[in-house]
Amino acid sequence: MFPTNQEIRVLLLGHEQTGKTVLLNEFRRLFSSADHKHKHKEKDEEDEEETNQEYHPTTGTSVARGKLFGMRWCVTDIGGRPKQRLIWDNYFPDTLFIIWVCAPPVPPQLSPPPPSSAASSSSTTSQQQQQQQQTQEETLRQVMMKTELKCCPVVIVSHGSGGEEMKASMMEVIGRLPTDQQHEMIGFVISDQPHSNSNASTSTSTSETTKTRKGRGDEEMKRTTVLKMAEWMSEMTKHSPNVKQRKKLVKEAMKHL
Repeated sequence: MFPTNQEIRVLLLGHEQTGKTVLLNEFRRLFSSADHKHKHKEKDEEDEEETNQEYHPTTGTSVARGKLFGMRWCVTDIGGRPKQRLIWDNYFPDTLFIIWVCAPPVPPQLSPPPPSSAASSSSTTSQQQQQQQQTQEETLRQVMMKTELKCCPVVIVSHGSGGEEMKASMMEVIGRLPTDQQHEMIGFVISDQPHSNSNASTSTSTSETTKTRKGRGDEEMKRTTVLKMAEWMSEMTKHSPNVKQRKKLVKEAMKHL
């Protein structure tokens, strides 16, 4: 078992606005639930407030620490904007797991084009989305090629209605790495289907109730996904030869820091 005086250090990485902070907050709730089981049941008002919470891009780093499955954890969320990615390397030497968070590209919000240019505009939007996805793939490839991350397992998490395709694309990137840079990996999808507007005439109270139930369902999905991720990392820490090798590399790297 992983020594109790050490931490399972996890990095949440990905481009900006892909949902890293959402996952970090779920880790915080998971740690809190494990430490305070008598507080596991939350008030409905608190649930609704958390469901409707707005998230803003991380400007530096944010950390969640706690105990789970008999181990100590440290999960670090680092901002994903281009300038912030320059400091990612500083956190690699003592990292045991990478969680790569991605999201299907969102089309830019533009004014409706004139009918005559609708086809051209659609083609341009598609090209922009493809370029966004390729940029995320290339960033992941560059990260996992780092020698400081040798033997480091990867958890791929994709948000959004196109999450399955995005997850498959990112896992393919890992699979194409050179043999000496292969990483054990697992993938998860957190679906984010839009609300249906088919019953536009529904009363306000019924509409709000439906939205609240949908929101709580989304929150439960996130929490379940994070728990499964933590379970996988916990089992890998105990049994994976690659993780054992990774721990040796981390220990050696820390001697030189």
